[in-house]
Amino acid sequence: MIAGNFGPLKKIGQILATLFGISLVAFFLIRLVPGDPITLLIGERGASPEAIADLKARVGLDRSLPEQYFKFVFNAIRGDLGTSILSGRDVFSEFKERFAATSELGLLALFLASAVGIPLGIFAALTRGRWFDRVSMGAAVAFYSMPIFWWGLMAIVIFSVKLQWLPVSGRIGVEHDVPLWSGILIFDSWLAPGSFMERFAAFRSAVHHLLLPALVLSTVPLAVIARMTRSSLLEVLGEDYVRTARAKGLSRFRVVVIHALRNALIPVITVIGLMLGTILTGAILTETIFSWPGLGRWLVSAVLSRDYPVIQGGILLVAIVVLSTSLFVDVLYYFISPRSRGAK
Repeated sequence: MIAGNFGPLKKIGQILATLFGISLVAFFLIRLVPGDPITLLIGERGASPEAIADLKARVGLDRSLPEQYFKFVFNAIRGDLGTSILSGRDVFSEFKERFAATSELGLLALFLASAVGIPLGIFAALTRGRWFDRVSMGAAVAFYSMPIFWWGLMAIVIFSVKLQWLPVSGRIGVEHDVPLWSGILIFDSWLAPGSFMERFAAFRSAVHHLLLPALVLSTVPLAVIARMTRSSLLEVLGEDYVRTARAKGLSRFRVVVIHALRNALIPVITVIGLMLGTILTGAILTETIFSWPGLGRWLVSAVLSRDYPVIQGGILLVAIVVLSTSLFVDVLYYFISPRSRGAK
């Protein structure tokens, strides 16, 4: 039985209550915005009041709000999130396509942030008060404070316009026709028909298109991970068992890597896990700047067109992804942290 502050039933209950609250907000908040999808869809072309009323009845907008909400919740429990009013496609199918694109971008961004942020934080802690510590932590604050929109435009100007190293937008060059199997283009490019060189060219194009938005998206997580690693390692280095290890005459490498770093990385792993959900679903600005066909652009487009099924279904699915990630982090934290297992 899992003890301490992690209880599976309590956590699942919290998740269900959170999903219920999110469904309420997603459903009713968008309806406070002036306009409805039917008016926006046919307003410019014009239509008779009878035709508009008939179209509203077909998509269920002629019913009262409580009736619409309970039907949405009932269908969602059965796994039916409705059909987009604009595209006529199933909401879940559209979500899967967009989620794959956002996952590809978000996972690379988180990998870059971790690969750079953790070593940066470690060296900053080991050189506390020296020039490297001050410069690296100052850079971390600058990364954290930079507006993503401004930084994205500057990255385009530097790496795409001036240096011409990386493309401005899109996921892959138009000359490559890659069938989508997993939705992750850097994998699907190897499964595409053609010779090895054609598949390699498609893979290289997908990586080139991915690097710049991933670099921009990774800046804020990199800053958070670097500062968290530094502060956590400094705290652990002051613990009694670390001082005891030093007093025994162990080398600095053994003290830091074997005794201190393993415990110092536990809160860092927790932060990385929580950031995974945030990155996967919060890359709206980055996707907009680089025309990346992910969840952010999808939901923004749905809000602008008042596509109610996409908004309420998409937000609910995004919430499930974030909450599932949080639950996974809690389970992982329980198994890697002796302190959480021993808590009463």
